[in-house]
Amino acid sequence: CNVNTVCVKTMSAPGVDMSDYEQLGCLHDLFIRQAQKTPGKVAVVDCDGSQITFEELDRMSDLLANKLHRLGLGKNKVGGILMERSLEYTVAYLGILKAGGAYLPIEVSWPKTLLDSVLDDVNPSVICTKEALSARITQSGIPFFLLEGDWLQQLRHEQKDLPIKSPVKCSLDDIAYVVYSSGTTGKPKGIQCPHRGAVFSFTWRHRSYPYSEHDREACNVFFVWEMLRPLAQGIPMYIIPDDTIYDPPKLAQFILRNKITRMLFTPSLLQALLEYKGVDLQRSLKSLRQIVYCGEVLTAVLRNKVAGFLPWIQQLNLYSISECHDVSNADLSDPQLDLSSRQFCPVGRLLTGVQVVVLDQDLNIKSVGEPGEIYVGGPGLAIGYLNRPDLNKAKFITRPAHVPPSVGDRLYRTGDWGYLLSDGSLEVCGRCDTMVKIRGYTVELEAVKTNLMDLPGILSACIQAFGPEGEDKTLVAFVTPQENVTLSNRELRLQLKKRLPFYMIPSRFIIIDSIPVVEATGKLDQKALLAVYSKLKEQAGMLEVSKVVDGHEQPITPTELKIAQIWSELLNLYVLDTDESYFDVGGHSLLAAALTSKLNELFGVNISIASIFKHPTISAQALLITNSSCMMTDKIDLQEELKKLLIHYNGIDLNVRSFWQTLYLNPNKFSKGTVLLTGATGYVGCFLLQQLLLHTQATVYCLVRESPHRSPLERIMQAREQFGLRKFVATERVIPLKGDVSLTLLGLTKDVYNSLCLDVDVVIHAAAQVNLILPFNALYNTNVLGTRNVLLFSAKSKIKPVHYISTNAVFPSGLQDVKENVDMNQFCDQLESGYGQTKWLAEQQVLAAIEKGLPVAIYRCGNVGGSRLVGGWNPADFNLYMLSGVLKTGFAPDIKWQIELTPVDFVSQVITQLVCNLHESVGKIFHLVNKNTLPCQNLYELFRHLGYSVKTIKYNEWKALILKEGEKDTQLLQLSQLLENLVKEEIYFSSDSTYSQENLTDVLKKMNISYPQVSSELFTWYIESLSNVGILPQAETDRNIVKPYGNLKGKVIVVTGASSGIGEGISRTLARAGARVVLAARRLDRLQAIVDSLRKSGAEATPVQLDVCNAEQVSTCMQEIESRVGPIDVLVNNAGVMFYQFMKKCDLARWQHMVNVNINGT
Repeated sequence: CNVNTVCVKTMSAPGVDMSDYEQLGCLHDLFIRQAQKTPGKVAVVDCDGSQITFEELDRMSDLLANKLHRLGLGKNKVGGILMERSLEYTVAYLGILKAGGAYLPIEVSWPKTLLDSVLDDVNPSVICTKEALSARITQSGIPFFLLEGDWLQQLRHEQKDLPIKSPVKCSLDDIAYVVYSSGTTGKPKGIQCPHRGAVFSFTWRHRSYPYSEHDREACNVFFVWEMLRPLAQGIPMYIIPDDTIYDPPKLAQFILRNKITRMLFTPSLLQALLEYKGVDLQRSLKSLRQIVYCGEVLTAVLRNKVAGFLPWIQQLNLYSISECHDVSNADLSDPQLDLSSRQFCPVGRLLTGVQVVVLDQDLNIKSVGEPGEIYVGGPGLAIGYLNRPDLNKAKFITRPAHVPPSVGDRLYRTGDWGYLLSDGSLEVCGRCDTMVKIRGYTVELEAVKTNLMDLPGILSACIQAFGPEGEDKTLVAFVTPQENVTLSNRELRLQLKKRLPFYMIPSRFIIIDSIPVVEATGKLDQKALLAVYSKLKEQAGMLEVSKVVDGHEQPITPTELKIAQIWSELLNLYVLDTDESYFDVGGHSLLAAALTSKLNELFGVNISIASIFKHPTISAQALLITNSSCMMTDKIDLQEELKKLLIHYNGIDLNVRSFWQTLYLNPNKFSKGTVLLTGATGYVGCFLLQQLLLHTQATVYCLVRESPHRSPLERIMQAREQFGLRKFVATERVIPLKGDVSLTLLGLTKDVYNSLCLDVDVVIHAAAQVNLILPFNALYNTNVLGTRNVLLFSAKSKIKPVHYISTNAVFPSGLQDVKENVDMNQFCDQLESGYGQTKWLAEQQVLAAIEKGLPVAIYRCGNVGGSRLVGGWNPADFNLYMLSGVLKTGFAPDIKWQIELTPVDFVSQVITQLVCNLHESVGKIFHLVNKNTLPCQNLYELFRHLGYSVKTIKYNEWKALILKEGEKDTQLLQLSQLLENLVKEEIYFSSDSTYSQENLTDVLKKMNISYPQVSSELFTWYIESLSNVGILPQAETDRNIVKPYGNLKGKVIVVTGASSGIGEGISRTLARAGARVVLAARRLDRLQAIVDSLRKSGAEATPVQLDVCNAEQVSTCMQEIESRVGPIDVLVNNAGVMFYQFMKKCDLARWQHMVNVNINGT
């Protein structure tokens, strides 16, 4: 169907005909017509209880209109109203409109600076006010009229001999009012609104929710918007005094005494009323029949509380914006309405005639259900901002040509984020401008609030970011508990840690009785919240530290408090738990160094950075500093931990049967389906993604944690380059997702999570925190909870097979011929490393899923080595650290070490093939641990053969050397920490377990694949390829290196496309064979880096920038090479480009690019 008909919705509540609203006249015409119908009926009941009729109000406003007209007010001129809510305010409102003017509401609560700014901006023709407030008008030349005392008699006397004037004739497009933003940030802006929008909105509401004869409407909040609505239908308007509206007992008594039936509330105002203790609201509000919510997002919690406590009240949720008036409305009164899965209430269907289109940042139309920024068109739009052409251009845009004309020529950019539903309803998700920077990360405040409000016991909450503009902010949560609920800062933090990444967890939780509101608007009072925060910040007790042992609060020791203060300073946190890991709350390697320095300086100790990793909590660090005998690590009872992780897979039998049935119908669903890959930026995950792209047709969702400075896609690209894979070309088959396996819903929004549950066909869970030093608690969230969350995902909505990447670290060392199906329970008490313990727990959850019938496979990997295809290796791998330690120092330890590794390309190949062939993998465990090891002495000899100077020394001497050299070299520093904290004794190297591979041998035979051996040939490739890219040092001499292509010394060879991949490899090989290589490509910076590397090893190489598609440049370049380097002996044309794409997609630009490079370039 046509995209415009799908994406632009104009549906409204059924049965509302708005075709004649333009014939109803302007705002004051609505009132005049009603006054003529019901002249003797009560129109306004003032704050003191006095009443006037419609006829009296009509005459009073006529007299005032004549006076204001003589004072200079006329069509499209502005008349101000500066007074409290009162009868006189209503008269002034109507008088200004009848005089043809536009009213300007001036709040009595405005500070002098804001008042002066507004009056200077508008320069009103006249101001209606009262004596006590008139002194605030200091601008000269602005006349004002006082509506108090005998003002009415005075006007009657002045006009007794004057002819009666009819109201000034205005059109719907003349200005009716100018309203100002509160001015809390930046310069306040005046919004000029015509009669059209208000007349349209009033008419729609009158016809959609008609008044009954006995209705009474109370007004104060949004007074200028609301007071005419009942008056235009002959319904009395009761004015709520300004000193009553925010006083819950007074407000409740006012509603009860006056038998009010309808009223508009901001959610914050109603929340404050409901939270107030000691008021019988069921009695006080028994007359209320309808509540309209407006001005703020309505939470499902508040709606449900009203529905349960005051079920007779109709609840209407109105989405209204000053710049475009009412947009949509939702009736939330249906007792069957289920909002249990929602945080915020829907805003319902669009008003008849109102147009909404959802666009992305490039103004492209978003499809139904696809979120973007909400743009509004139609009769409600304002004329624009007063004296702000820059803002008008940015916010009131001309309709883009590709947007259908039905939305109107102008659109208002709301700044709200949302989407349209198929029934025409609008969903508002939050603000586009509530993004703040927290510790370098971009944080959406509404997302934090949503997750906080999902926690039990919370009635309302507000998230604020405090700090100077342009600098890092401090995230603060203000929380109001539900009745009879006590909220703990510690518990709130611990609960949020399961849902949000560390940088989205507020630094401070402040428990308050109610969320403050601005008296003038009824909206959130941000200044009051800032005052509360600032007051607490000044107090000595700003930092809160909790210590819980066996469920009971314990006193904080002086040492723990001092450490906590250092943490707070480094991490900008004010709520800490002594058992939280430094690395779970924002700490990293650099901050670990800073922490180490400060602890050593404060306590006069000499602890190492490695100790911080080993003892990452405040309690552990305090014991470390005091050298307590209690520093022994508590024994982790893995069986007890496992009981806490039990997943009840209730009602999955039908889904499991359906899964197998669909697999029989579509046996290729995994090779052509949709994959969720976790750990795509890790070593194995990166090569798995490569295999999936090269050898399947699958679309791959990559779940990637956010980085402060890189997007998920950029992180994937960075990982590929780090591990030696060619630069990643963005493809529609790779969809990066910002998330975290350790968090509830994988760190995704509910909508995205639920969509993925239906879209994904198979899960490859490769994400893990691999650290052989960190303790159990530091690795628990990612390794244990992450696996649990993946399993929950795999069983939701439809069954999805899980391929889980495990490790041989789930076994203790020293075992022989470990079977794939061995009972793992016998080993849980023998595991010492936190990594092995957490992976054991994770694997036990996966095994439990297999027992329940879920399609799962487990791959236990040993040491995963470098690739046999590209020059890359995991830079954090222990084997690589050992190689570097030997080659960088020139000394090797005399140990009994059988080097075990499996090339990463083989690991990823096997797993990918088994992902595509579920019948061979489901329910099975595969040991990817190499049986064919290499003695380290053979490796040392190979080093010497390849030109390295390597001497063998005793292990303790070598270890001491590494510790010393580690002070100068980062890679050797990492090795020294592993030797100190992991290896400890020389026996570590000779205690590796061996493993049975029956399942693996069987599938390899069927795949016709051989398990690669750890051989001298393999290590020759590793050493040469890794030294060429700088991962390992170059050999001192290459006299023993075989020249596979003969003696090319002196030959000039030009290689095109030499900046990466095959071209780079050819260039390096030819250079090592003695040729004078000229590397040609478009990326000169990359060529220079390669040439610098080659020259360090004594090779001759020259970089030349060249585009093979440019014939003139090629000719000139070749002449230049011959003049600078010499006659060209050989030309290797490697430049080329290839895009994998179906022809039916007809990407002509890519096709032409391939023609230019591959054909014309050649």
